[in-house]
Amino acid sequence: MIIKWLEKIAPGLSAERVIGTDFYPTLLSAAGLDLMPEQHMDGVDLMPLLTKKEKLNPRPLLFHYPHYTGFSGPYSAIVEDNWKLIRFYNDEEGAYLLYDLLNDPGEVNDLAESNPQKRDFLANRLNVLLKDMDAEMLIKNPDFKYSESKKGLYNLKFTKELAEQQRLHYKELLEK
Repeated sequence: MIIKWLEKIAPGLSAERVIGTDFYPTLLSAAGLDLMPEQHMDGVDLMPLLTKKEKLNPRPLLFHYPHYTGFSGPYSAIVEDNWKLIRFYNDEEGAYLLYDLLNDPGEVNDLAESNPQKRDFLANRLNVLLKDMDAEMLIKNPDFKYSESKKGLYNLKFTKELAEQQRLHYKELLEK
């Protein structure tokens, strides 16, 4: 997030993680308006962070996309502490990616198989938080048929292959 408001916010950097749902309460606060928690239950006011350099209370960040777009299939993700778990809903038994963001900020090394305790803990935490917020969940269409050209599209395997292609492409560009 980049903000420039020299009259209120001193230039600087912060490593605090924020999410789009924080913008609404922050804009209300910046405008001098009362917060309306019933309208922004998932976001926090960032003005204390921006103006006083106060730390945010630790919290998980959730991303939930229970639908298909032109570029992705349904998935949810949770970022908590220095870990990120992504769950893909269109794999038959569910599929996960797990990253240690402190030691692997580029998300290259998937630890889902080698660290099943952390994977299962975060998967359970994700499920509980989605249930608590009454999130809309994916409803499978029993009549949907993949075309052969898109078979497996937007699942874990496809995502890993695409990420590796992009990683190699950018590595090549940087080496030029």
